[in-house]
Amino acid sequence: MRRFLVTTVRRFWHWYRDHQPGLSFYELIPQDRPARLYFDLEFYRASNPGVIEEVLINDFNACVSEDMLVLEASTETKFSEHVIVHLHGGYLFPSNIAMKPFIAELEKKMFSSGRCLVWNADATKLVTLCDTAVYSL
Repeated sequence: MRRFLVTTVRRFWHWYRDHQPGLSFYELIPQDRPARLYFDLEFYRASNPGVIEEVLINDFNACVSEDMLVLEASTETKFSEHVIVHLHGGYLFPSNIAMKPFIAELEKKMFSSGRCLVWNADATKLVTLCDTAVYSL
């Protein structure tokens, strides 16, 4: 079950530090508001037993090469990191949806180079490490 909380960063931090580890939190990105470029990186561990996380993440970072803030969100069954990119000059995308063409190009680059590819949850299809579904309405 998911619950939603609307609060300030300060109040969230005070609440968060007093709660048990293992809770997952999700950020909501308002539609049609300027936003930093971000990536939702994930793969299922059972479908990708030979993947070495550090090697895969280093490969992804080489594809993007910008200043990044990495938020760890992994569980035992699923690797998950949320990467927020700080572009030089403080540039923002006009909205979450405006990132979609950029992400589509990055995805195409990953498939054509064979980099940052992992198996989906049921190991039937190769997908990119970056979950592109988060850039839709």
